[in-house]
Amino acid sequence: MLHTLADAPIIPFNVTYYAKSIFQAFQYLKKSGLYNRMLNHSINIDVLENKIDDFVEAANEFHTRLLEASTDTESNPLLLRSMNDQLMHLDQTLLLANGLPLQKQYRHVVHALSLHNFYGSSAFPGIQDLMFEIDNSSNAAETWTQLEKHVSDVIIAIHRATQHLNPLYSI
Repeated sequence: MLHTLADAPIIPFNVTYYAKSIFQAFQYLKKSGLYNRMLNHSINIDVLENKIDDFVEAANEFHTRLLEASTDTESNPLLLRSMNDQLMHLDQTLLLANGLPLQKQYRHVVHALSLHNFYGSSAFPGIQDLMFEIDNSSNAAETWTQLEKHVSDVIIAIHRATQHLNPLYSI
């Protein structure tokens, strides 16, 4: 398997599946009622939804460019290498340097273990953990402020991922 991966001109990673995963994670926030609760507390979660839509669009455009570039791997190997590099480093754009709130050991804003679900990854774990804390905390006002900051950090991370998928330059 490693030999096949090493010899592949393009990393077998479909960024559109990743975009779909992020979109579905956000849809879970809507279905679970967390979205409406944040809106009711004046947390502008709609901006996050717009950034996710932008990411899905950028992922689709990137995938189209990658398919076009992969039809002729001999003519422009630098383009393929730069696109492979973009794929390899995409996940890093979704990491928070200081970790998630309440769980500094986890840094991924979309997929990580939740503080309250040890059996699987959670959709936007920082948001879900903070919402759980609001329900079970004596200082909910401070946690709402922390949630507002974290949503802003998630928006920035998704925007960073979107920008990361843009064409680097003409090679």
